[in-house]
Amino acid sequence: MDDHSETSSDNDCGKVFLIRYIIEFIRKNHSLQWKSVTSVAATIKFLVQGSYHKGVGNDFIIGLSQPAISKVLNEVLECMHIQMCSKYVKFPITTEEKTRISDWFQTRFKIPNVIGMIDGTHIGIFPPAVENEDYPEFAYVNRKKISFHKYSNLPIVLQIVDNEYRILNVSAKFPGSTHDSHIWRMSAVRQHLCNTYRNFKEWLLGDSGYPLEPWLLTPFSNPNNDDYQIFNKVHSKARSTVERAIGVLKGRWRCLCKQRNLHYKPPVCSKNINACATLHNICIQMDDYLPVDEILVDNYDDDVIHFENTMYNVGDENRRAQCFCQTSTKNQ
Repeated sequence: MDDHSETSSDNDCGKVFLIRYIIEFIRKNHSLQWKSVTSVAATIKFLVQGSYHKGVGNDFIIGLSQPAISKVLNEVLECMHIQMCSKYVKFPITTEEKTRISDWFQTRFKIPNVIGMIDGTHIGIFPPAVENEDYPEFAYVNRKKISFHKYSNLPIVLQIVDNEYRILNVSAKFPGSTHDSHIWRMSAVRQHLCNTYRNFKEWLLGDSGYPLEPWLLTPFSNPNNDDYQIFNKVHSKARSTVERAIGVLKGRWRCLCKQRNLHYKPPVCSKNINACATLHNICIQMDDYLPVDEILVDNYDDDVIHFENTMYNVGDENRRAQCFCQTSTKNQ
């Protein structure tokens, strides 16, 4: 058997185990208590391929009509959104969880107290109606006017990951015209880090699209000395973790690719995205890793903007302290 066949067989086995895992979880936790393997298999197939409902239903194993597929997807995605997302996509709270992440970044990049990486990406969706008051079309075209061949964008902004590409937080409720920094300011994770910073000096790493804060370290915008340049270089290498995680997410769940725009209203698209983030983490928990050649390259990069930031000075002190750590390590 050639290598491709072995990989395909491994992937199929992983999907079968994933389907069984989800069914068992639903049976224990969801009030609907439906037990159809076909329902979960159809949902997984749709998320993996991103094809139309009719195409999923025409699979000779699934064999469901388009209306039946639509009903099944709504039920399974709703269940995963309500019951599974909060269980499998969660920000580290315990000392053990945070230490595991920070120790890895300290060992690998010599940056202490890092408990996650933050970045954003856009997901293509079919544009809402122009006259829709709740979801106006103009709000869903991103600020760079990229419309994916007349399709709008719903971003997974505020995707935070750890060193194993596990998603720690995901927000898919803002339209594509929203800047990363605004969604960060509105996030529960930012409020949590703000509340705990005095007791736990911990931070995330993010690109220049985010504000420099005590709990979020960004690169130097003008690295005019060797220390700043070294920090930016190490910061970039460490931050590539989240970029790769996004590539793994989109590579495994092709419904999130820009070539597979989601044909749903924004709230339903959000449930699709949350379901994919949940399944992504379950796959990592199962040690089911995506082959390197299937990881997509995500070129999303938000603009740098200037805004009032009362926390800048404290954040800059933390960032400069990391420069000292990098220089000390280099001189040893």
